[in-house]
Amino acid sequence: MTNNKEEIGKIIQMKNEGKINEEQMIELIDALSGEKNKKSKTVEEIQKIGKTITEDIVGRFGKISGKDDDNDNKVRMSKFESPSGDNFSFEDNSIRLSNISGLELFNSNFTENSISAASVKNMKLIGSDFTDCKINGSSVDEFFMEEGQMLDSSFNGTKISRFRITGKSMISDSSFNGASIKGMSLKAEARIIDNSFNGCVWSDTEMDASMFSDCSLSGIVFAEVTFTKSNFSDCSMKDVILKNVRIKNVNISDINIKHVNLKDMDIDGNDEFMKAMNRH
Repeated sequence: MTNNKEEIGKIIQMKNEGKINEEQMIELIDALSGEKNKKSKTVEEIQKIGKTITEDIVGRFGKISGKDDDNDNKVRMSKFESPSGDNFSFEDNSIRLSNISGLELFNSNFTENSISAASVKNMKLIGSDFTDCKINGSSVDEFFMEEGQMLDSSFNGTKISRFRITGKSMISDSSFNGASIKGMSLKAEARIIDNSFNGCVWSDTEMDASMFSDCSLSGIVFAEVTFTKSNFSDCSMKDVILKNVRIKNVNISDINIKHVNLKDMDIDGNDEFMKAMNRH
């Protein structure tokens, strides 16, 4: 019980220092205590405020171009079926309070887009680049990337679920702040390189035959996460909680660890994960 109080104190301190907001603080504490089904009064108030936002704010769209399409588009709508095809450039769009579904891009670019308070579903990028995009206060469900790249992008206060990265795809130079990441799958030499994760809850994730390198993790809760046959190197971990995490046949090197709490872990590798991080 004392450990929980100390960890909750650290989370509250992060909120006071401005590293996370109040809702993110509540989610981290709930994940720690296992009371995910309980909603606090603060969260309910935030939801009430969200309901007062009108649904007909403009979704402004810039240029969507393909092999035979070079038109500029400005569209007012809250829900649309997204374009699909090869060699598209979907760029410089500002999307707010919209529902986006079925965006499938092959050998294409998704660049300099801003998505705020939106719902994104069934997004598929094959051999494509996701570059310099900002996703704020949104929900992203079923994002699939194969042989593609995500570069210089940020996810802030966003809920991400069923995020599948495979086929030597890479996420690099990106930031995840106050994000909830659930059901992420990294396979077939997927790479997460030079990214920052701050105040995130990361759950139900599987990393197999992949690389996690040069990343900064601060104020993170890992719950029900499995790392197998992967490389984990040159990372810093501070104020991190690992709960029900399984590490097997993983090459771990050059990890800078500070204030890491381990709970119910299954470890097999690198001298039992540096003897359970020197017994934390």
